Amino acid sequence: MLNVVAPDVFDHEVRPGYLRAFLDDPHSHLAIATDDDVVVGMASGLVYGHPDKPLQLFVNEVGVAPSHRRRGLGRALVRCLLERGREVGCSEAWVVTEEGNAVARGLYRAAGGREDDDLAVVYTYPLAAEATVDAALRSAALRSEALLFGAAVPVHDAVGAKVLLVKRLVHGTDEVRHALVAIEAEGDWAAYAEERVRVEAGLGAGAGDARRMVEAMRRRAATLPIRWFFVWAGGERVGAVGLLTLEGSVAGRLQDVDVFPRFRGRGLGRLLLRAIEAEAAAVGCRLLVVGADRDDWPRGWYERSGYREVAMVRRQPA
Repeated sequence: MLNVVAPDVFDHEVRPGYLRAFLDDPHSHLAIATDDDVVVGMASGLVYGHPDKPLQLFVNEVGVAPSHRRRGLGRALVRCLLERGREVGCSEAWVVTEEGNAVARGLYRAAGGREDDDLAVVYTYPLAAEATVDAALRSAALRSEALLFGAAVPVHDAVGAKVLLVKRLVHGTDEVRHALVAIEAEGDWAAYAEERVRVEAGLGAGAGDARRMVEAMRRRAATLPIRWFFVWAGGERVGAVGLLTLEGSVAGRLQDVDVFPRFRGRGLGRLLLRAIEAEAAAVGCRLLVVGADRDDWPRGWYERSGYREVAMVRRQPA
């Protein structure tokens, strides 16, 4: 629904986690306007009750892309939201805007609103240092990207971009850590190279490219605090994953996350993720970063597993 949004419709980029929470809340309502599958306008509202009053609708925000203003979209969106309020039994709707915002005041009058005579004063109470927390998460994600690839280049254009996602780890049971076996000996690397050949073949790469990739991974292991693990289940190697720990930090980074092709479709990805998260927590990580191409399916899988996007960077060769 909000996959492609025109600039300035929302104050910030739509975040999947926030969107999911909004849509799951039966009291939150959103009207949108689209043009060729691009969201060019929106109005959001909240239905709430009180012990001594019937339901009311608070019109929270209205936004229209600059390219589509002065076409009556804002008025139509507000009226759509008001109609939804009537449908759910609200007796009244209200909205607040700045006294000097002539455009917004004209919009709300055109949608049928009446201005109160009393001057309202708005107070805000910050309840969480979210901006500081987000900056720390973003910093850890970008640092891990720079360690692995020599640079982390933030971008705003989604074409050819990679997203960095972060999850806070909860220290608990590590019963699934036994599924991990470190890739250390020569025979381990040889076995991994053969598996990697099969993985890359499914992506159209040749055996030589796959083996060179594994050699590059071994060189990284010699210079960075990164270890690779096989994931075992049912007496077989079913996947592999790398874990980079950031020195002087409580963050780790997942790398080269793979369930081997012949074992896919069995839910083993969840085992892999739980096992490496338990390993990361056991070695002191409180945050775990992972990268995914913006337009590829693993991104959604990580988000469903509790990871959220904190940065978008230029995609770089592995």
